Amino acid sequence: MPNAELKPSIRLALIALLLMPEKEITDPMLYERFRVRVAKAGRDALGAAGLVTVVVKNAKGEVTTKRGTNFHQLTPEGRRHARALLAEPAPADAKGSIADVRLLYAIGKLLDRVIRDYGLDEERVFHPEDAGEPRPAVPVQQADGVEAEIMAAYDSLSRQHGDLVSLVRLRGALSHVDRADLDKALKLLDRRRSIQLEPDPNRKALTPEIRSAALSIGGEDMHFITTGHR
Repeated sequence: MPNAELKPSIRLALIALLLMPEKEITDPMLYERFRVRVAKAGRDALGAAGLVTVVVKNAKGEVTTKRGTNFHQLTPEGRRHARALLAEPAPADAKGSIADVRLLYAIGKLLDRVIRDYGLDEERVFHPEDAGEPRPAVPVQQADGVEAEIMAAYDSLSRQHGDLVSLVRLRGALSHVDRADLDKALKLLDRRRSIQLEPDPNRKALTPEIRSAALSIGGEDMHFITTGHR
């Protein structure tokens, strides 16, 4: 299915799926993160084009042919299409929405992370025609001490890079580290973009334990740690 044939809503769904760190993504997850909905017609179109596989699971997490939760996963071809969409201009029939804004900011955050993590020359990223010769990239700072323990704990608690690990679990794994020292190291790693600290969007489901483990940054409580690369 050429990108030109994709409806705006399906384009948004593909980009949203690409930006989600989880492998299997439900409709509520897409809506919670980006306010994107995948209607049955769109889901069928994506499946027929081989861009997305959809598995239905029941409350026990078992695959079923009956009613249940739809889990979406990009196929390799779907990932190729979604990445190609990032380089294309917005379709002429696209309309502004909350989803557009959330996706735009998510892409901006991802771009910022890459620029910082790899020491890229911002002038060459945003204005390559005027940047002249490239400057040497700034080497990524290596973690040591408590910072290294945090990275090692994340590796042991996650299955792959990009997974969200709760600060409850991280603090449990590093219970021997003084909380003040741990918080200081987490903030430092976050500023370096070696890690990313994320809030839990479902504030109503926060338990006292989750609230206690949170780390406040810029007046906002963070509940998860993730990393874009290892």
